[in-house]
Amino acid sequence: MQPPIEELDRFIGTEIRFTPELDECFKVRNVKKGAEPVEGLRDKLRGVIWNTIHTARKQVRTHWDAQEAEKQRESGVHTEAEDIAAKTQGSSPKPRAGQETSEEERDQKIHEAAKILTKEHPERLEEVEAEIRKPPLTIVPESWPGNELLEIEHLGSTAIVKLNMRHPFYGEVYAKLLAGVERAQVEGTSEIGSLARLAQVGLDLLILSYARAEGMREDATDYYSDLRTHWSVHLKNMIQEWKRS
Repeated sequence: MQPPIEELDRFIGTEIRFTPELDECFKVRNVKKGAEPVEGLRDKLRGVIWNTIHTARKQVRTHWDAQEAEKQRESGVHTEAEDIAAKTQGSSPKPRAGQETSEEERDQKIHEAAKILTKEHPERLEEVEAEIRKPPLTIVPESWPGNELLEIEHLGSTAIVKLNMRHPFYGEVYAKLLAGVERAQVEGTSEIGSLARLAQVGLDLLILSYARAEGMREDATDYYSDLRTHWSVHLKNMIQEWKRS
């Protein structure tokens, strides 16, 4: 069965080269214009090319996601919620998760997060690393296969919250709010933009407050791992059902 065509396939091109002996198999006329494989060969080529298309789709998505993550960091879309988290740090219980994290390991985690946000502009790596070190809670949009909406790196006094751009909730809800804010800025529709921004910052605060609550347990990573996975799977199923209804 032929795999379904996706919107991003218009960014993918395939070239097939063949010798004159195969002109008949590709219905090439004497004028050497046009080429269309015969039915059996067409099906065979589809099967061979599918793996290439599958790989190309992942490469396109990875490129787009990297650009989007960097764009979000540059525009400061998460800064408001991160600043609020910083201001309320003093009135919140001190995090216990990740206290045993060595300085070397902490630096490595921050370095990895900064690489995600500077994939398109690696020259900004050190600058972004410094930005991540400032707030106690940082949101990093990232793209990975799997069911999890969130991954949280507890590093003692700080935590990095990775938000999966491949999860249906991100695509169907969060990304649309960001697009609404951006579109309202361009079109000058302040009321719609304000509502979209309100919802987006509210979701950021919801995510950061959950991360802070997790951090109250020393064994947070192991203790909450299954909970986060099950929650993300249920959310995925509900979002997909919502799309169908």
